[in-house]
Amino acid sequence: MMGNGRAARERVRSPATAAPPRRLRREGTREERMNVIARYGRARSARALMLIALWAALDGAAAPAAATQVGVPGMNRRGRMSERDRYYALVTQGLHLTTSDWREAWDRSDGDAAARLYVEDAELRLPDGSRAVGRDAVGALLADAPKRLGTVELRLERIDASGRMAAASGALTFRHRSPDGRTRVVSGYHLTVFVQENGDVWRIRFQVLVVPPAPDDPP
Repeated sequence: MMGNGRAARERVRSPATAAPPRRLRREGTREERMNVIARYGRARSARALMLIALWAALDGAAAPAAATQVGVPGMNRRGRMSERDRYYALVTQGLHLTTSDWREAWDRSDGDAAARLYVEDAELRLPDGSRAVGRDAVGALLADAPKRLGTVELRLERIDASGRMAAASGALTFRHRSPDGRTRVVSGYHLTVFVQENGDVWRIRFQVLVVPPAPDDPP
């Protein structure tokens, strides 16, 4: 009976909680992993997307075990809640500081300032299909992107973290003013993976900004 129940649960398992393909988990290149994120991004839940983003950003390296990291949830039962709250408060503060600096750099089309917020081998993907790999390339892309995409509002609505790695997702809104004075507003979401460097500085390892096609957009 228990076996039948397990089989039933497997049959109704939500795609949103499904792990990436096993072959990719073991053998996939970084490019393949990033492409999986783009494909999963159209249909998966925010939590599943963040897990996939973390998996992709590891680039073959294992994340530190949460139970062995100072200040990470799960260290011990007695201090679990206080350590967890303190850890997430510090992580959240750091991610918001980086995101605030990112928004200011975007508004100024300041590619140099934006580049400093990314790690050396970071990757960025924008809604118009443009892509950059490496800090310098990301900075160059962000110096030009506001001209095409307009201003942006990006929110951190969900944060998952472990050790020195964190993933955030949330809504984003672009507002672009055309030469005739009209303002076009489009909404989407982002996935951003951060890593902590130099003690307490959170920099971006991987970031994808997605605007789903409107119903009347061509395929």
